[in-house]
Amino acid sequence: MAVLRAGVDLSVEDEVVGAVRVGTFVQESGRMNLDGEDVSADIRSIEVTASVSAVAALPGVRKVMVSHQRAWVARHGHDVVVEGRDIGTVVFPEADLKIWLSASAEERARRRALQTGENPAVVMKELDRRDRADSGRKVSPLTPADDAIHLDTTGMTVDEVVDRIVTLIDQKPSS
Repeated sequence: MAVLRAGVDLSVEDEVVGAVRVGTFVQESGRMNLDGEDVSADIRSIEVTASVSAVAALPGVRKVMVSHQRAWVARHGHDVVVEGRDIGTVVFPEADLKIWLSASAEERARRRALQTGENPAVVMKELDRRDRADSGRKVSPLTPADDAIHLDTTGMTVDEVVDRIVTLIDQKPSS
């Protein structure tokens, strides 16, 4: 979102990293704020989704964002739940519990289409494109951690997914 708002060329890493560095990102109570503005809905937009893989593949961007993510967790006492495509492998490889959430392509497309109002078939193609790009990138690829618990959420409600995650947390031995 910061990069798109800055209007920089997505193929020029220094410009993209610069836009990310100057942005003020605050994640609180399930809301994402950029430079003091709630962008929680905007970060799920078609425009952001279309460009996020290219931006996330840049090593300088990942370095800045990983630093932000680690600082946020440190400020919140390490007793938090975070999500992301490289959280368990790159950002927090030492995490006590890693859960790899998945769902069928159809389910993921249906869910995203409900959020955006788009055609599920179009969404499925975009999700497939993004997954292939993110899985094949050199920096922070989309891949489960070796010690992650796989949780297929196909057909599950949000409450059912949350309940299952809470159960996994409760079952995890204390460290």
